[in-house]
Amino acid sequence: MASSSVRAQRVSNVSQRFLETWASLQVEFQGCYSPQRLLQLQSYSAGLGSLRLVMLCVLTPLSFLFLSLLGDVVSLPPLEAGASRNWFVFARGWALTGFIGASVLVQIGQGVSQLRMTARQVISISFLAATVAIASVALASSLTVFPLPFGALFAGPPCVIVIGTNLGIDWKLIQHCELN
Repeated sequence: MASSSVRAQRVSNVSQRFLETWASLQVEFQGCYSPQRLLQLQSYSAGLGSLRLVMLCVLTPLSFLFLSLLGDVVSLPPLEAGASRNWFVFARGWALTGFIGASVLVQIGQGVSQLRMTARQVISISFLAATVAIASVALASSLTVFPLPFGALFAGPPCVIVIGTNLGIDWKLIQHCELN
């Protein structure tokens, strides 16, 4: 009888935390912008030149484009040589996965203000996630076939698990600090 009460309390606590987190992600629940903040936005928008806007739109995806093209520029050994000789495929995948993980972490930090991270945290978490993800792809392709069909789908779960675990630890630390 007592254990079912404890379980019900845990479920209630978990659902309450989920709802609080969900509400913190919703833009309409973030409150109102102050007039000063709106004036700053208007000033920034008025001072933003068309050239800068175009350069921002053009230059932002260049790092990903560069990494993608880098894989096509470098000549690789034949596929029959296997995974160990085609290490550059994994190096490129590691870099791309790391950049994607970093951009996800930055977006999460902007969406959930309590989870804002330093640049060092973003880099270390994203490249740890990329290392685990690409290591799992490399292991699977060395044990099965190279190139691993749908390797990106195989890399996704380890990457998400590492990022999610780190975010969970950060969230728990934040909750602990707020209680003390």
